[in-house]
Amino acid sequence: MVMCGAVLVTGSCDGASRDGSTDDLGQVQVALTQVPTDARCLRLTANAPARQITRQVPLTVGAAAFTTTFGGLPVGALTVSGDVFGVACSNVGSSTVATWVSDPVSVTTTLGGMPSVSLLMHRPGSVGVSVDFCATPPCTPTTVTCAAGQQLCISTNMCVSTSWGFEPGEPFAWGNNAETNSSLSTAQHHSGNTSLQATPSSDPTLPAGVLSLPCTTDSTQVVMDLRGKSFSAWIFVPAAAGSSFANTSCRISGLDPSFVRSTLGATATKAPVVPGAWFQLTGTFPSTTLESRIYELSIECLLPPDWGFADPSKVWFVDDVRVQ
Repeated sequence: MVMCGAVLVTGSCDGASRDGSTDDLGQVQVALTQVPTDARCLRLTANAPARQITRQVPLTVGAAAFTTTFGGLPVGALTVSGDVFGVACSNVGSSTVATWVSDPVSVTTTLGGMPSVSLLMHRPGSVGVSVDFCATPPCTPTTVTCAAGQQLCISTNMCVSTSWGFEPGEPFAWGNNAETNSSLSTAQHHSGNTSLQATPSSDPTLPAGVLSLPCTTDSTQVVMDLRGKSFSAWIFVPAAAGSSFANTSCRISGLDPSFVRSTLGATATKAPVVPGAWFQLTGTFPSTTLESRIYELSIECLLPPDWGFADPSKVWFVDDVRVQ
């Protein structure tokens, strides 16, 4: 398993359960390659509304290939994440530190559907924690000031990077929606040498999309207060002979934990797309209650209908994403 690369997750569900219910027939198939020496146990976590499902899978160090099925999942929208440990699954406890982790990726399982996402495994970070005791209320919480290029995660009081150039070694917290695959690429770049490359949507009627959950870890849905903050991203859609861009569009947006979308204004959308050159989308979050609880950042493009999901020549690129 190339842990700094992608883990392919294919979701499916079919039929009904023994009691006639279709609620827990979702499943994801995880394909791993080249398990490193500090990987002996894989813990998969699926989070659905009001539910969390976990499974531990033993890994064989040095194995060239490995697949497993994570079943019994709810049908519908959920997130999938993975943690890898350097000890046997029987020795993994609540205090065991993972050697590799992934950011949660959103996926929607539907009866008969086959959505796929990628879990990007990376080394976990760490943070020093100080504890103060207030003997006489009222107590005033410590104010946290984040550095430039960072935003504060509410309830955890942790600063996370919200400046992504997709260069090697930089913080990375981006995945894709259920209809799209994404990976890092040097084929195009707005700055530096690398960008985020994404496929078209597997359903031409739906936009292809990449997304980030900057504050969410494991099962905790942590939000950011982005009222008055700006969101920008550079996008490149290659020209393609014979393809019509008349009904294409791209947009950036933020969503709350209920997936209600914030409206960022006209400059956050481009329609139609002008192919063959980098263009920037920008927007400022309004100052409403919705924007005080932003959970997900989203970049979506509705591409020409003749762009096939499996065609390697039909891809688009995202670079230099900022929230500031």
